[in-house]
Amino acid sequence: MMGPDIEDADYSGLIPRMVFNIFHAIGMADPNLEFTIKISYCEIYLEMIRDLINPEKNNLAIKEDRIKGFYISDLTEEFVSTEEEIMDTIKFGNYSREVGFTNMNA
Repeated sequence: MMGPDIEDADYSGLIPRMVFNIFHAIGMADPNLEFTIKISYCEIYLEMIRDLINPEKNNLAIKEDRIKGFYISDLTEEFVSTEEEIMDTIKFGNYSREVGFTNMNA
């Protein structure tokens, strides 16, 4: 999803390209419009949901609300205003990811 190199447009994956397109679309929008962007970053590992922005939050629960729909309870959300802020948050979260050896990624 991230691609081999998130800094290089030719080698970046789906998520960095999506981030670029979001900010490109905002830049092309009517200057009178105001946008709010929040991000979260989590992983599901060994059937547990972990918050990668705040790694102390483990074993989070998926909830359902009539208005919000499905969401992850107590998952950290950060407001961002630039592509760089999003990529910095992703890089920070990557340090908290669990990386285990399996036959599938050997």
